[in-house]
Amino acid sequence: MKPIDPDELIEAVNKAKNKPSSTDKQQVALLDETLLEYGNTKKSRQPNGTKRLVLNSAEGVHFVRLLDIIYCESMGSYTKFHLVGNKKIGVSKVLKEYEEILNDYYFYRVHQSDIVNLDQITKYVKGDEGQVWLSDNSEIEVSRRRKSEFLELLPEFYVNSSKID
Repeated sequence: MKPIDPDELIEAVNKAKNKPSSTDKQQVALLDETLLEYGNTKKSRQPNGTKRLVLNSAEGVHFVRLLDIIYCESMGSYTKFHLVGNKKIGVSKVLKEYEEILNDYYFYRVHQSDIVNLDQITKYVKGDEGQVWLSDNSEIEVSRRRKSEFLELLPEFYVNSSKID
């Protein structure tokens, strides 16, 4: 039944594969294919919760809670993490690498240069491009190209009493 719990689906597939009546290779292959297909099409994001991101910087290795990341800023071949408490960490990896990691959580790349933590947004300012205001009073532009997808994404994360446009 929908919504599908990934853990229950995996358990059900493994149970079916281990039953004597399910030893037929075609059935097992079909089950594996279904599980793989489900895993590849699953797009829901996971809450940031207590998950941590490991950041290797010149100063050392930082273990940063996802909730504490306000936004990530591209600095050419580096990425600067803006954290709660006005802390900043520079890492020698491009923003694209962190986009791939953070995409499964409450983060969204609103602009070529910025990924924002959806948990840290305090305000959205309408306009051609629009802007998000974050908990540290940063103002980040939302690119025209990403604006409609960003606005469609917001209702997933917020209790909404009116339409955002």
